[in-house]
Amino acid sequence: MRAVFLLSLACVLHGSICSRAAAQGFNRRYDTDPGFGQIAWGVCQNSNGDLLVVGNGNWMDTINSVFYPSRALSLKLTSSGTPVNSGLFAVPYVATYVGWCNAIVSMTNGQYCTVGSSSDTNNVKRVTLFFMDADGSPLSSVQPAQLSNMIGRQLKRAHGGGFVVVGDHALNGPLDGFLLKTDSVGNMLWYESYGSAQYNDYVLTVDLAPNSGYYLGGQQVISSLNYTPWLARCDSMGSILWEAQVGGPHADLFDAAFLTTSDGNVVYGTGLATGTFQNHRAHLAKLDSAGNVLWSRSYDQESYGAHFSMVKEVAPYGDLVACGYSYLTNTMDAILCRTNSSGDSLWMRHYVYYDSLLSDGTGAFNDVIPTLDNGFVAVGSVFGSASGNNPPGYTQDIWVVKVDSMGCIEPGCHLITGVQSHVTNLQGALVAWPNPVAHGTTATVHVALPEALATSTLRLAVSNAQGQLVLEQGAVQGNNVLDTSRLNAGLYHVHLANATAWLAGCKVVVE
Repeated sequence: MRAVFLLSLACVLHGSICSRAAAQGFNRRYDTDPGFGQIAWGVCQNSNGDLLVVGNGNWMDTINSVFYPSRALSLKLTSSGTPVNSGLFAVPYVATYVGWCNAIVSMTNGQYCTVGSSSDTNNVKRVTLFFMDADGSPLSSVQPAQLSNMIGRQLKRAHGGGFVVVGDHALNGPLDGFLLKTDSVGNMLWYESYGSAQYNDYVLTVDLAPNSGYYLGGQQVISSLNYTPWLARCDSMGSILWEAQVGGPHADLFDAAFLTTSDGNVVYGTGLATGTFQNHRAHLAKLDSAGNVLWSRSYDQESYGAHFSMVKEVAPYGDLVACGYSYLTNTMDAILCRTNSSGDSLWMRHYVYYDSLLSDGTGAFNDVIPTLDNGFVAVGSVFGSASGNNPPGYTQDIWVVKVDSMGCIEPGCHLITGVQSHVTNLQGALVAWPNPVAHGTTATVHVALPEALATSTLRLAVSNAQGQLVLEQGAVQGNNVLDTSRLNAGLYHVHLANATAWLAGCKVVVE
């Protein structure tokens, strides 16, 4: 199925970006098991540039007509998005699930570990660690504790070795959050529980704090109508040193995704309610190690569900990149935002999925990482029709988006004036020949847009490899002439746009 994606540029650039990079991006939808839904929860990159994605999906219909267990999955990709290997944790009579956002770590031996849970035919849930080799193939799974009804959400490598795992469990009533410490092979050393006796409470993120302690991020329920992000710092055995509820007077709905930064402080991402009608704004804040707020910022326009599900630091600059989703366009669209270390927005992008069969597709990002080429990769899922009118056989699939340092899939997209949205992956919509083209001669640029997009005034914009806009001219459906006499020898990115949207791009080499 031909996939198309839409990016809305939701804020104006300001400030500077130290790691400006013109890396080529991609949009890919991966259906690892046609007919069944999949979702990606985490991604990491190895020293060769390969990507490992972990998630859920691929149901095993081999046991009986009653119990169809889900399987935790892995997907290894090259840096350009080409699939290399996939793996499934298939345990007879047990369903396996990967945990929440960013639930994956790389280990010093080149292998990987992710956390989640298992559920047997009696619906007994247990925390489960999944170990994979360098290609993402399953090696083993370990249940650190035999306590029932425990779901692992995220893990990190612990101080002194082993892992720390957070999640939620229901031992004697409502759900409580927990922090669990294991040794290097997944055996439980201790665990601590957090929460009230009346309402459900969750711990979904964990990171290392000074003096062998840990930061925890999650959500607490204040009342049946009010939820708030929750932050805590604990010591090396899980005892709380300080904690804070950081929401407002309305139902904030989302957890706090914690991240320790290289300057010794900590940031978190979440979504804060703007009023009683459940609109939100995506939110970032930075605290010192004692829990004092250094800055607190909200981003983008308010919309239902707007929040950041994960935030990462962009080394060595101290910038931040955050991902999540929003309903700004009346459908679920994935979002990326980059800020400097003070929280000033550098750019914001909305990525709304649709394709040739679906005009109101929905999608979300659950994890994002900076890549070796100074760009970013975000992973999540494309779901289906916002109205529920899914074509026959259409399923939820893994979504992987690679962008450059400016959030562009085709470098230079941010240079075009008046552009508010970005349509990508219109394969074959823009082709140039001859290519390479001799300096001083002309190249033919052929435009072949779908009928719905070819009705507006079109233009071609040309940017060079240094990120400068060097030429802009009108365009029509069909053949267009590009005069290279004003272009020096080198690599150029040709962009096709209408009055408000970036539509397609290609490369041209001038010799």
